[in-house]
Amino acid sequence: MPFTAATLPTAPSPGNKLLPRVALLLAAGLIGLLLTVSAFAAPTLVLHEDYESRSLAAFTDLLLLAPEDQHSITDILSPPFAQQFRPVENGDLKAPANNHNLWLRFTIHNPTAEPTLHILEVSPANLNRAELYRGSQRLDMTPLPTGMMMRSHQLFSIATPANSSVKYHLHLASPVEQPVFLQLLDYASLAQQVGQQELVSAVFMGMLLVVVIFTTARAFIFHDKLFLTVSAYTLLTIAYHGFACCLLYTSPSPRDRQKSR
Repeated sequence: MPFTAATLPTAPSPGNKLLPRVALLLAAGLIGLLLTVSAFAAPTLVLHEDYESRSLAAFTDLLLLAPEDQHSITDILSPPFAQQFRPVENGDLKAPANNHNLWLRFTIHNPTAEPTLHILEVSPANLNRAELYRGSQRLDMTPLPTGMMMRSHQLFSIATPANSSVKYHLHLASPVEQPVFLQLLDYASLAQQVGQQELVSAVFMGMLLVVVIFTTARAFIFHDKLFLTVSAYTLLTIAYHGFACCLLYTSPSPRDRQKSR
């Protein structure tokens, strides 16, 4: 009976060739995933001279922490919190209730050869906390042009050097769930907005005074109690708005509430 010696295969099997390729594909996929995660951030707002105001909702990343998670800006700038920011979905920026810590992050780039100065408008005004940071430096609120606007908006100066980008962090806390609006304005737009608010308030109060004078005169001429009732109701409306303004002026601002803590 002939004897056949066993021989080892001299050529590598197809399975051995696939292992390096699979490892290479896995490494490429992992690198692509890491690049995708790092790029998952809101775009940078590039300043231009052809706009007067711009919403920052589409350029903002957010990080939501529980009320008991009180962290400093140094912690937020460092891992792991710095990697946990995510872009605002569909521009729908809301502050949750119960004073959750809402951290917002946005970057502004100035491509011009001159430094720029803008106003960051944060509303509504009934936030328990509103702190703006440039790097680790906290920025003070900007003095406001009128008392009426003081309680409806919170303003910060945004200075961007020439040919540079600046990253800002905004720390907010709200007693109730409500939408938050971030608007970047130039000083001309701010002055126009203040003027429009004062004009609307003046026209409204003037119309109410005209109604009071007219209905009071008609009540005395025709001895009609209906005109007198309308006049009294209009006076109550004026008193209500005046009382509301007094409460707004005398109530502590968010900045004063932060200092009292």
